Amino acid sequence: MNEAIQNAARLLDVSVESLLNFSQDTLNAMEAIVLMYDLKEEKTVMQAYKELDKLWQKEVLQDAMKDVATVIGFDYDYETLCSLDEQTQSHLMYAYLNDKSDVPTIYEIARKGVIKMELVHVADLIDVPLEQLQSLPEQQQENIYGTYLFHYETVNKDEEKLQKLIETLKKMVLT
Repeated sequence: MNEAIQNAARLLDVSVESLLNFSQDTLNAMEAIVLMYDLKEEKTVMQAYKELDKLWQKEVLQDAMKDVATVIGFDYDYETLCSLDEQTQSHLMYAYLNDKSDVPTIYEIARKGVIKMELVHVADLIDVPLEQLQSLPEQQQENIYGTYLFHYETVNKDEEKLQKLIETLKKMVLT
């Protein structure tokens, strides 16, 4: 392992071996950070640490998503879980670490995270700010997303049916 990665491990207070499973992209980014900052200055050491820590946390979450994907089955694969926001991934990781056998809870966290992520597409379709959809009660968000998911693939090529779906979704947002 090169000296830059050894310095990164030292700054993060982790073993070099714990970094060996990280993706090459992450290792390259860590190396670049260490080489970019003057590690003799306290201020730049803290800046380097913050950037390294972000990379480390992201990589740990990504690794945890492999285990979570194995537990909850094929509905939410590794790629889907990795595309969720960091907060949802953290919740998934902690739920998994707390009780691997509590699949319903882990599955529910993933399901809600996917809905949260997919509301972006609904907002784009109906030309409503995402923040407006996110401010709705959770059950209403789920109903809107469910309607979108159920109908969009079958109507997206038929302009008349698509407009009807858009109207329906807009009404759901307003009620």
